[in-house]
Amino acid sequence: MEFDLYEDEPKIFLRIWAEYGSSGIWIIEEPLQQKAGKNISYEALNLPQDLANDFAIWQNKFDEHGIEWNNEKDEDNFYKNGLELAKRLKEFLKYKAYVEYEGHIKTEIKYYYVMAEYTNVALWDDEDSAVDVALICEELSINLENQKELENEFYNWSDLYNKQLDKSLDYEQFNKTGFFLAKKLESYLPEFCKIGYIQAP
Repeated sequence: MEFDLYEDEPKIFLRIWAEYGSSGIWIIEEPLQQKAGKNISYEALNLPQDLANDFAIWQNKFDEHGIEWNNEKDEDNFYKNGLELAKRLKEFLKYKAYVEYEGHIKTEIKYYYVMAEYTNVALWDDEDSAVDVALICEELSINLENQKELENEFYNWSDLYNKQLDKSLDYEQFNKTGFFLAKKLESYLPEFCKIGYIQAP
C-alpha cells in the first residue's frame, strides 16, 4: 500500500504509538479505537526524508529502552518528542489524514495554519476552511483571557496584506510577524495543537 498525498483518496486514520519493531505509525479504522491497528511504513506515506528519519530515531529509542528508561526525564522527553512528531505528521498530511497520538496522553492532533488573504481572514483549519480564534477556542472547549487581543492582532496583520495592492508591503517584516503570531497562538493552546504558517509570496 502506498499513500499518495496528491490523489483524491479518502481520509486515512493514523495513530502514533511506539511499539517494538514497528515504524511507530499505525493505520486504524476509527478514532481512539481499542485495538492497535496495522503498522505502516514511512515510504508508504511518502514522508519527507527528514520526518521519516526523525520517526526512525524516535522508534529506535523505544526499541532500545522500551518501558525501562534510565530516568523519568528521558521517558518524558521521549513521549514529548513523539507528540511533536505526531504534530509534524499532521502538518504534512493536513486534511488527508486524521492523526492521533498515544503516549503520555491519548488524543487527536489538531492542526490550524496562518495565511493572509484579501478577505482579512488569517486563520484556517486542516480542511482549508476559514476560522478565527473564537472558533478554535470553541472547538477545543477552552477559554483564553486574551482572546480579543489575539483576534485584533490577527485582523490587523491580515489587513496589512491589502498593501500588496499598491506594492508597499514589506514582505519580510510581514512574514516575520505572521510567523510570530502563529507561534504565539500555539503557545496558548493545548499541547496537542499545531499552528502552521504559510509564507506570503
